[in-house]
Amino acid sequence: MENQNLSSQFLPLETLDSLAYYEFAADNVYPLQSLPYSAIYFVDQGAIVIERSNETFLLEQGTCLFIEKQTPRIIKTLANQSATMFLVGFSMRAELHSEFSNQKMLLTKHLQQLLGTIFKLSESIYPEMDTRIYQVNRRLYSVNPLDEWLLYVYLSELILLLLQETTLEQKMELTPATPPLRRQYTHKLTNEVITYMEQTLSKNMSIDSFASQFFVSPSYLKKIFKMDTGYSIINYFRTLKIEEAKRLIRENQVSLTTISNMLGYDSIHHFSNSFKRATGFSPSSYRKSIQSIEEKLDLLL
Repeated sequence: MENQNLSSQFLPLETLDSLAYYEFAADNVYPLQSLPYSAIYFVDQGAIVIERSNETFLLEQGTCLFIEKQTPRIIKTLANQSATMFLVGFSMRAELHSEFSNQKMLLTKHLQQLLGTIFKLSESIYPEMDTRIYQVNRRLYSVNPLDEWLLYVYLSELILLLLQETTLEQKMELTPATPPLRRQYTHKLTNEVITYMEQTLSKNMSIDSFASQFFVSPSYLKKIFKMDTGYSIINYFRTLKIEEAKRLIRENQVSLTTISNMLGYDSIHHFSNSFKRATGFSPSSYRKSIQSIEEKLDLLL
């Protein structure tokens, strides 16, 4: 299925040119040559600085910036702060470009979730050139053509809603982004448990210990937590540990052994196995993948 055939006269998106997720180490500079397509840069965690022409933009967690094609840019990370970033490259109708130009926008929770859905769906459609950098001019052998149609609809919805936000005076008063797993859930108990988890990442916790902390039965807590988050309590807690480990590795301030100890693992071997199970990388390989970010950025060209 060709990209050009997926858009109709009612969709703002003409072609999809790039989908990528980058994890940047702290205190680095990444020059990026002109790209043959426009792109939206969305900061998922941390903060980055984007310099283009004579302008400088600070993008903090939850904000995004639209940059026109054929515009050289430099991406910088702050001292002692790593960052992660979504990049969506595309071509859209020419009359819409002026609405987007120079716009720094803060995404609502709905748009954050929509962006997450887009990247999740892309995993079943496009092969990876590198970790979470998708080859959008190819398709996986088993792809359902309807999935790609749906992806274009979601991307068009994202673009239209962003365009709509640029016309609202209150656009920068929207709710800031939250970490990938962190959401406000229906039950107060679920939110309190997650807050407690974030405060106890250095410990080994069981369902019973969480339940006793909040004076509820383990079975009740398991039911409510699963209903709200879709995760079991222990899997959620383990995932928070891995996300914190990734952040610490990107910061590159402490050793892997120290990270293992900080997060309550019994040994570096236990930490390494848990990390590889969750991410597909050993901690040391993950660190190397962050350090080779220039090569990943070159794949955009």
